[in-house]
Amino acid sequence: MPDGLAGDPVAIAKWEEKAPLLLASGILTDVDDDILVLYCQQWSILIAARAKIVRHVEPHLFTRSPKGHQIQNPYLGIALKTTERLRVLAAELGMTPSARSRVQSTAPGFTPPPPLDDFAEFDEQHAPQ
Repeated sequence: MPDGLAGDPVAIAKWEEKAPLLLASGILTDVDDDILVLYCQQWSILIAARAKIVRHVEPHLFTRSPKGHQIQNPYLGIALKTTERLRVLAAELGMTPSARSRVQSTAPGFTPPPPLDDFAEFDEQHAPQ
């Protein structure tokens, strides 16, 4: 387990979920595990921010300033920025559909799974006879 995840059970769980998959695919190597650490840390921040947003008493997107004015929930800003960082890091790691088309595996004999075709079954059932 990387030192950067110590004491953070959410980040550790994300590492344990993603690291084996990325290692097996040959996308993650020993020299670039730091980027996955960053991804896991950002994931943990997003989960913490979301928990604060949904526990908020008023509508989740807004809160009150000390003077009583309605303002954007500061955790919403954290969540939005973290989501963007996660998107960028996920692309770097080949964890988005478009990124997978550009990322090359270093694993010998690795064959990427075929893209999902959500409409294949529908097409077969509704094809002209």
